[in-house]
Amino acid sequence: MEIDCIFEIVQDSLAAIKYKEDEKDCFDECFSKWGDIEYLEKFFHQNESDLQDEFWNLSCEDAVLKVLEEAEQFKNNIIDVAEKGNLDSHIFVPLHKNDIAIKRSESKAYGRVDRGAMLRLYAIRLGENVYVITGGAIKLTKQLQEREHTAQELKKLKYVADYLKKLGIDDDTDYGYLEFANKN
Repeated sequence: MEIDCIFEIVQDSLAAIKYKEDEKDCFDECFSKWGDIEYLEKFFHQNESDLQDEFWNLSCEDAVLKVLEEAEQFKNNIIDVAEKGNLDSHIFVPLHKNDIAIKRSESKAYGRVDRGAMLRLYAIRLGENVYVITGGAIKLTKQLQEREHTAQELKKLKYVADYLKKLGIDDDTDYGYLEFANKN
C-alpha cells in the first residue's frame, strides 16, 4: 500500500486518499464497489456464514439489495453534511469509544444510523469537521480484526496517520494536505 495523493472531495472539510494501486480515490472506490452488483454478490457469497448469524440473518440476495440502498443514501448524506460543515455532529464518530484525541484521531462513519448499518467509511480526523478518508468496508462482524478485509482498514488508518504526521499535518490548521492533493 502506497499513497499516490490526497483528493479533496468537499473543500476544507472532506478529503480521501488515493492509493497507487487503485484507479480512484478510496471514497469513489468504496462507492463504486458498493454499487456493483457482481462485486457484492461475490463478496456476500464469500462471507455467507457471517450473513447467517442471528444479527444479520440475511440471504446473499437480500444483503446485496440492502447495500445498494444503503450506499446511495450514505454517499448523498455524507457529501450533503460535509458541505454544511456538520461532519462531527452528524456523520463521524471516534473509532474507539474512549478516544478523546483530536489530532489525527481514527474515526468511522456508518452507512445508516439505525442498528442495521453494513457500510463503514474510515477516516483520520484532523480537527473540527475536517476528515481524510482512508478507506471503507462492508462490516459484518463485531470486531474489525475478525476478517481480513476489515483488518486491512485498520492498517490503512495507521498508515495514513503516520503519513500525515511525516508531512507535518497535525490538525485542521495544516491545510497543506489540500495543496498536496492538487499537485497530483
